[in-house]
Formats: sequence, C-alpha cells, structure tokens
Amino acid sequence: MKISYIIMPFASQEYLVRCIHAIQRQTRVDNEIILAQNRLDAEQDIEAYLGTVNGLRRISDVAQTDSEKLKEAVSLVEDEDTLVCFVDVDTVAVPIASQLAAESGKDLFGAAAAVKDGDAYRISFAGMPGQIDSGMLSPQKIFIRKSLLADMPDGMFTERAEFELWLNIHLLEGASVGVTEEICFYMQKDDRSEAEADADWFIHSRGRLWTLLRLMEDDTSREALTVYDRYLSQLCRLLYSDQVTVPQKRGLFELIRKFGTAAIGDAAKERFFELYLGVDRETLENMDIEAYLFYIRKIALLSDQKMVTACLKQTVADGTAPLQKNMAALETAVQAVKNEQGREAEERAKLAAEIRQIHNDAEALTKNMHFLRQSMESTQKETGISDPVCQVPALFAEGRLGFKVILRSIKAWLGYKFGKRH
Repeated sequence: MKISYIIMPFASQEYLVRCIHAIQRQTRVDNEIILAQNRLDAEQDIEAYLGTVNGLRRISDVAQTDSEKLKEAVSLVEDEDTLVCFVDVDTVAVPIASQLAAESGKDLFGAAAAVKDGDAYRISFAGMPGQIDSGMLSPQKIFIRKSLLADMPDGMFTERAEFELWLNIHLLEGASVGVTEEICFYMQKDDRSEAEADADWFIHSRGRLWTLLRLMEDDTSREALTVYDRYLSQLCRLLYSDQVTVPQKRGLFELIRKFGTAAIGDAAKERFFELYLGVDRETLENMDIEAYLFYIRKIALLSDQKMVTACLKQTVADGTAPLQKNMAALETAVQAVKNEQGREAEERAKLAAEIRQIHNDAEALTKNMHFLRQSMESTQKETGISDPVCQVPALFAEGRLGFKVILRSIKAWLGYKFGKRH
C-alpha cells in the first residue's frame, strides 16, 4: 500500500525543505510526495532542489484557488486504495507515521500530534482506540483512503464544520477506523477552531444534514449516538446564544425539530433530546420559537441548585433501579438454591442413618436366627428318640437318662405299639 503525502498550499516556503526531508525519512519507503502549490518564490535553489526529490509530483499551473489545487493534487493519486495524508508545510512527520498507517489497514487512520504551545508542546489525540473523535480532528492529522475523497467538499480544509460533517457521514456509512496514541506529527499551530459553529453554516447545510440524520435514524451504534449528541449540543448552544439573531434561531429551531424526528424509536437519542431541550419531542412540536424561548428562560429562572441535584439523583436512581432489582432477584434465587441444597443434604443424611439402622438390625436378626437354629438343632438332638428299644438303653448306659425316664419312655412306646389307634 502506497502512502501519498500532499503538502497543502502555503504562503511561505521557508519550511518546505524540512517538511520534505521529514517525509523522506519515513521507515516505510513506499511513499510519494505531491506538492499542491504551483507558485513558488523566484529562487533557483528551491526549484533545483525539488528536481532532485525522488517521488515528488507537482500540480499544474491551471489551479488557482486552494480548493482547486487540493482537488487536483488528489486526482494525481492513481490508486484508489492509497492512503492520503494532507500536511501543512510547517509540519514535521515522525518517521513511523507511514508504517503505522499502512499496518492499520483502515479507511481512516487518526494520529496523535504534538502541537506547539508556547515554549513547550501539548499532545493532541485523534480519539479513543477504534473511535475517531471528529470534533477534535482535522484533515492534517488523519490518513484518508483515496476512494473516500471523491466527494471532498470545497470548505473541507478551511471550515472545520465542513470537514467534521464530511467525516461523520463517512463514519456512519461504515468506513473502517483506526487510531494511534503514538505521536506522528509535530505541528506549529493547532488547526482546531475553538469558536462555535456558525448558525448560517448549519442553516445553509440543511441538505447534507438531512443525509446525516437519515443515516442515524436506524443506527443504534456508539458512533451514531456520539454524532447525534455533538450536533444537537451545537444547535442548542447556538439557539440559546445572544449573538444569534431571531431569524437565525428560527432556522436552527427547524433543524432541532428534525433531530427530534430522527430520535423516534431510539430511547438513548430521545433522552438526549429531552435533556438538551428541556421538553419531549411531542411538546416541542406544538411550540414555535418564541414560545419555546419563553419557556426555557422561565425554566432557567425557576431552577435552583436543589432542584438540579434532585434531578441528578433521580436520574441516577432511575438508571440503577433495574440493576438493583436484578441483583435482589439474583440473591433470592441463590438463597433458594442454597436452601434446597440444605434440605436435600438433610434428607440424604436421614436416609443414610435409616439405612445404617436397617443394616444393623439385619445383622442382629441374622445372628439371632443363627443362635435360634443352633439351639433348636441342639434340642432336637438331645430329646429326639425315634427307636426306644435301641436308643434308651444306650442313653441310659451313657448316663444321659434316669430310671424314671426309661420307664416313661417304655410305657409310652408300649402304649403306642399296642394302643387302640394302632
């Protein structure tokens, strides 16, 4: 992948050589330099130097305005897959810039910059990992896929709001994004404007804003919510500003109504709308600009710190109530499981005790039956006489029977032998 550095039009060529040297020192060598300035000071030294720079390309003398020069410079980039980086002539590119951009493989790659601030530098970041902050970024701190520059607006490099709108549209259309916290540029000045967006710009850019709103209607992503918040907050600040005329406020008020329509069906956007405007969308639809401004001034006069604190506490309570309810339900369920497990353990212990008792009783019964059987067998052996003629004399001889027993046995046998039943 090639990286194309476009040096933007400039008034002074004092730092041109330094800017080119910084690009030539990139650790990734597949770079080209396009000079978007077709008129230089009449110095033969600079022209001779430019002739020795490998990979340097220059625009024609036809382009007159800065916008025409930049669009021609972009047209010189041949491959639609090339990453384009616009740099000021007094900007120094760090050697790793090209390598980081190429390795990201993203359509938009935001880089951090060290910006001159008095005698020191401050770091200006492009956003959080995976998310470009369009409100903090400018074309001079971002690598852009050439294919995205087909719709480059005329004011993209002169009006921050134009570039921000262009960038947000591409973000919502699905352009891939990469961000690095590594410093890739040293800049003499911060190109970010601190002034609020001009009311006339918003009113005149209604058509492009409608495109942005249509992209946000069914988009519930973080990017869509961020863009919605940024533009709605700017519109509200302008609407409440004393420096904006009443006719301008009427135009801004109509834009705000459109932002309310774009929030339908999206709870987060609707909540943002109510927080910024102080009323819900349906109430605002029934107001004109004069009625709304009267209402909002009264709300501001009647509000006090206690009310604001109470509203904030209620907002926190509303946000945490579902979580607390879920936690309570979870604790109840866990306790129920513990109780059920305890009951099952008790039943298992009781059943085990009963089994042990039955086992012990069975063993005792077995022993008793054994002793009883032995006792019965012993008794039968001692008293059982089946043949008195033979057994009685033998038992008597052994001393096991007395004379009376012998007589009873003989008598019994004779009675049995000669009795009537026989």
